[in-house]
Amino acid sequence: MGRIEAFDRTMIGDGCKIAVYGMSPCGKLAKKAIELLGGKIDVFIDRLRDAEFFEGVPVMHFEEIRNIHEYRIINCASANFRSIAGFLFDQGIETVYHALSLLDLVPEDDKALEMCDARSLYRYYIENGRGGRKLKSISWQSLLRKNAPFAVNTVRNICRILPELQSTRI
Repeated sequence: MGRIEAFDRTMIGDGCKIAVYGMSPCGKLAKKAIELLGGKIDVFIDRLRDAEFFEGVPVMHFEEIRNIHEYRIINCASANFRSIAGFLFDQGIETVYHALSLLDLVPEDDKALEMCDARSLYRYYIENGRGGRKLKSISWQSLLRKNAPFAVNTVRNICRILPELQSTRI
């Protein structure tokens, strides 16, 4: 309590207040994952605090939070994305399109991207690197360029966790 921790499903539902450190795509994923577990975020923590609210949740500096020891502070920095994305895929969110659409990073009517299942895109990434070759009419390079900058790390991190999903449960 009161210290930054990695996302873990066991920290939800024990009656503690939840603060999430990190906004943008990882913060959105954390919110979705926490809601799927039946919890809610009480506050987002941002060192810049350039907004009053994010995803309908108040945003504060560390110093502004009273009784910080009462909070579970979930780290949503990019390095911790794997466990959050892994949980979402575990809940049946099986395509890259679906995961990215949760983050509002792709248009809803992009049917070509919707047809790219996550495992195919992962295989394509491993086999072809970041080249511009086509996969079901969407090039990897243009996919990353279209959603830059945050989607670049989002897509790469989704792809990194895919091989582990069958054997790993968070």
